[in-house]
Amino acid sequence: MHSFFLRSLVPLLVVFWAAACRGPFDEPPCNDPYNPDCINYDPCLTQDTAWAEFDVLQRVDTWDTVKYFRVTDDTIFFLPEFFVDRVWFRARARHAQRYYWTIGADARTFTDSAFYLDFRRNLLPVSDKIDCRLVACVDSIDRTCFPTARLCDTVWHSFYYTFTWLDHPPYHPMAGDFTCIYTDAPNDTFCLKIRPDWGVAGAFPPPFIKSCFELSVDFPVPVFIWSKKIEFVHEGPPWFSRARGYGILMEHPRRIEFEVEVRPFLDTTDQNWTRHHAICFRRE
Repeated sequence: MHSFFLRSLVPLLVVFWAAACRGPFDEPPCNDPYNPDCINYDPCLTQDTAWAEFDVLQRVDTWDTVKYFRVTDDTIFFLPEFFVDRVWFRARARHAQRYYWTIGADARTFTDSAFYLDFRRNLLPVSDKIDCRLVACVDSIDRTCFPTARLCDTVWHSFYYTFTWLDHPPYHPMAGDFTCIYTDAPNDTFCLKIRPDWGVAGAFPPPFIKSCFELSVDFPVPVFIWSKKIEFVHEGPPWFSRARGYGILMEHPRRIEFEVEVRPFLDTTDQNWTRHHAICFRRE
């Protein structure tokens, strides 16, 4: 009887002993393939191969802010105000050890991961196509992880550019006079006059106003005008910045749609923002 009791007690003692050795606050075994301390660590996940994808970026700036945005429709519209326009070329992967760029008919080979070129009005055709090539090379590929990977990758992209004007074609896509409505108040109209020759447009008119405002004069606020997008930036004192949001050019070049928040004039509380969806139609 006693021997049977002892035999049945041994497994329970083993269980309690194992639990006591582990401790109540021990971490469970890790499960992270990027962590060298984990049992499922995969060293190949931290190794890189050659990858030559790149972006073409255009600079847009106001008096105190600079932004770079990716050219998504393969066309750069240079603003009428500037006689020199700067375009950046940037490799998406920065781990390559060698870069070789060729841009259009330029005889030079560029070897940085990112660089810019100046496009000068009156020295180039008004509109043209530019073919771009990037060769990115990684000389230290881990052959244990990637036994057949190539040392270099090559990517081609083409984009178009156009020097625009205000008084004759080709016009900038965002330039023009627009009649606008808020979709939650369709009987109230207001006007937008977008003049991208200054690089800034100004501020948004107050809600449901029927008068037209010259944006570069009334209620100035940093606004970025891109080729098919306009962004209202909430910066500065409350009485200086009355709108925040963005607009997208739709059905080029007839309509702009806005998603904006607007607050009352001279509102210093920063609490009275109202959200609106606006539709603006270009006046012919």
